[in-house]
Amino acid sequence: MKLTGDGGLGDECDNNANCNGNANLHCEDGICKCADDFELNVETLTCDKKPGGLGDECLTDADCDVEAHLECNPSLDKCDCMPGFEIDPDTLQCV
Repeated sequence: MKLTGDGGLGDECDNNANCNGNANLHCEDGICKCADDFELNVETLTCDKKPGGLGDECLTDADCDVEAHLECNPSLDKCDCMPGFEIDPDTLQCV
């Protein structure tokens, strides 16, 4: 879905009701932007769900941030460190 028209990405707004919530938008600083937990996909001009972080719920590996060395742990249904990585207690990152 392209984010154009009334309440679309980049449109002016006074509150969240002015933005297209179905497109995962919210009003921030007077402009409709991608809502929390979503990021702009510049190729499709849509707001896509951000990959989950350590401990976030997941169903598949695609739900987790691969760049942070995370995969979905099926026994926990949560993002966990990939094999060969462990949680650094100081940074709480997979290293």
